[in-house]
This record gives sequence, structure tokens and C-alpha cells, in this order.
Amino acid sequence: MNLKEPLADVVNRVPGAVGAILVDNDGEAVVLYAASNQVHTNGYTPEERIKLIAAYHTISLRDASQFSKQFGFGQINHLVHRYEAGTVVTKPLDDGYALLLVLESESYVGKGLLYLNQAGAVISEDL
Repeated sequence: MNLKEPLADVVNRVPGAVGAILVDNDGEAVVLYAASNQVHTNGYTPEERIKLIAAYHTISLRDASQFSKQFGFGQINHLVHRYEAGTVVTKPLDDGYALLLVLESESYVGKGLLYLNQAGAVISEDL
């Protein structure tokens, strides 16, 4: 299966979504999809920007997972980081992979979670 298809589906179904990416345990992009209506920001292409966001948020996921394990809080299902400029939703998958959805500031996070979960189920079958 083309792993870009579930990512494109998430971005196209969630108002305000600008991109989605599947990363490995090191935060390296496996596959990504960026909405075509974006402009270059601070000299970065939309794809480069999503890769940078994913790399930093993978570190955050790793730290939060270690913290959760250390204190017996259980497994992390999602991380949601809200910023003035937007929101990043992270969903951990098996074997250290993670899905990230990058949203504009006025976006539907609930829809993002719903469709990110669906994409995660599809992608997990192929990993």
C-alpha cells in the first residue's frame, strides 16, 4: 500500500490541516504529505517545515513516554501541543513509529484525532 494515501486522506478531511507525516524512532521522515495550498515560510518549503516539526515532536514523544513509564501512568495514546501559530497532534505507533498531524491555529483537533487514529490503524497493518 502507498503509505502517503492515508496521510493525504487525514489532511484533506480535517479543516485547517497543513500536513501529516510518519516518522521512525529517530524522528526521520518515512513518508509525508503536505497540503498544496501552503506557501514557503521563513525560507522552508512546506515539506521541510513538516519534517522539522516532526523531528522536534518525536523528541517530545520519547521524553513523555519515558516519563509515563517511569511513573506508571501507562502508554501514551496521543500528545497534543497547542501553540499560537498552530497545533501538532502526535500518535505513537508500534516499533517506535509515530504519526504527526500539523494543524493551523484555528483547526478541529477532535477531527484530527479521529482521522489520525484511522490512518494509524491502516498504516500499522503495513508496518
